Amino acid sequence: MERTPAEGATGPHAVRRWHRAVGLVALGFGALAALQLAAAPAAAAPPWRTADISGGDVRSLAFVPADPQVVVAGTASGQVYLSRDGGGTWRHAGRVYALPGWVVASLHFDVNRPQRLWAGLRGMWGGGAVVASDDLGASWEVRAVRPDDGLFTLSSVPGEEGRLVIGTDSGVWGSADDGATWRHLSAGHAGIVEVSSLLVDPQRPQILIAGTFRRAYRSDDGGATWRGVFDGMVLDSQIFSLQPVPGKPGSVWASTCGWVYRTLDRGESWTRFKDGLAERRTTSFQVLPNGRLLAGTVAGMYVSDDGGARWQRRSRADLAILAIAHHRARPDVVLAGTEGSGVWRSEDGGTTYRPASRGLTSARVSALSVGGDELLVAVAHGGPVSGIYASRDGVRLLHQFADIPTVLALAAGGGEPLAATERGLFRRRQGIWQRVPALGETRVDQVRVEGGRVLVRTADGVLEERQQRFEPAVSQAWRAASREGSHGELTARWEGQGAGRSRLLQTGSEGYPRLVVGEGEARLYRESDGRWHSLRLPFPARDVLAAAVFRDRLYLGTSGYGLVSAALDELLEPAGGGSPVSAGAPRSP
Repeated sequence: MERTPAEGATGPHAVRRWHRAVGLVALGFGALAALQLAAAPAAAAPPWRTADISGGDVRSLAFVPADPQVVVAGTASGQVYLSRDGGGTWRHAGRVYALPGWVVASLHFDVNRPQRLWAGLRGMWGGGAVVASDDLGASWEVRAVRPDDGLFTLSSVPGEEGRLVIGTDSGVWGSADDGATWRHLSAGHAGIVEVSSLLVDPQRPQILIAGTFRRAYRSDDGGATWRGVFDGMVLDSQIFSLQPVPGKPGSVWASTCGWVYRTLDRGESWTRFKDGLAERRTTSFQVLPNGRLLAGTVAGMYVSDDGGARWQRRSRADLAILAIAHHRARPDVVLAGTEGSGVWRSEDGGTTYRPASRGLTSARVSALSVGGDELLVAVAHGGPVSGIYASRDGVRLLHQFADIPTVLALAAGGGEPLAATERGLFRRRQGIWQRVPALGETRVDQVRVEGGRVLVRTADGVLEERQQRFEPAVSQAWRAASREGSHGELTARWEGQGAGRSRLLQTGSEGYPRLVVGEGEARLYRESDGRWHSLRLPFPARDVLAAAVFRDRLYLGTSGYGLVSAALDELLEPAGGGSPVSAGAPRSP
């Protein structure tokens, strides 16, 4: 799953370098995603059902220019949602899995043809694409695929129908024919790369400002020539967004990895503002018609009513704000797209916020486990929606435990469910989750309960709980299984490298004990016929993080598509089909 500047303590520059490294070694994945997009498979797949867990990684928001009640949201997993009540509730704009394998990095209504919606896409593993919709995202037309060039931002040019500009890993590109052909506008300028933001001057469209991973650049002739506009801006200030101030020509705000900047002269000089901004990584920005400034950081939304001189946080600190949108006809309504926790809405011009993600079900489900008549579900990297959920029917889920570090694995055997997290092992007793004191805040990568024994994997290896202490596992059977790397053991197993790698997940079912997922396929093992059965998934198999069989359904925890499930009898062909176990296929112990 692609990471944002909010995840971990690495910071945006480290994340940017990671993205670049992944793109260089995984261009094949981006090309594969491009083929998936172009093919747009029909609804031939079995009926997958999505559980009602509100949330998702919302990267882009756009109001319909003529209607403050209609707004579109794009996620990091290629899902596109539509709201017709000003962002209060949501539904899928078209197909549930509209653009699988892509990050909807930019949504933009064409300034010359307001009925046309453009989307700039970035491949999770490299590459980019430009698509267009004339029916509010119900269907999409592929205009350009860039298998080796990640795309960050897209804009149309006022007064020039068909003209587009995009910011990509390789710089600024322009098209004069609705994306059919492209010209590298910033070619020859070594500093104009990894362009994460672009501004077409509203009053003078020939002026372009490009925000890169280090500085800002400006063109006064539609991209034919460029120069750096560095005065006042600190080097290595990755520019996440560029926002003009309505009614004040030449005034622009830049949100960066190092607080925010303002220019009064179209970028010729910059002034930095940070008083009150406790978090420097400012990933989004908006200017409201009344002059109020909104700065979305990876630690909440900040507001300034005095031109940026002082800032105050107005939202929860555990919200990473990746996109902000408002409509000039109704400036009291502000929408914030967040990392993991969906959309949050303000009805008082950005002063207070509440969750507004009903119908938006794109959470990141990191772990699953079945114990008795209960399905346990872990949601990760979702801010307030993170934690452990429980369900007895697989449909209705109760948010059981929120105050817990990121859950890496769950085990529900033995009557007392366990959660392996980034900061310790947690156990539920009498309905209450508590950290197991013996391990403290040590990272626990995996946990298993076998024959009444609790086994965990940490940086110190495989440990077994004995009399409220954890000691190295000494079971001969365990050691043999670990040496062989048998599927289902605590040691993580990856086969091969690059596009050929696969992971094996346990389902907790005796009849269907293992699921193997790779870049291109997922296969479920059925004990009754000793065969691996290929599954048809509506999203890339690599995005499956966890699996469980519960009440005759296969549940999948995904990286951005929520918790999905399908009936086993609709997924698999009759007994006797599938692939037999062979030397090259995973074996069930």
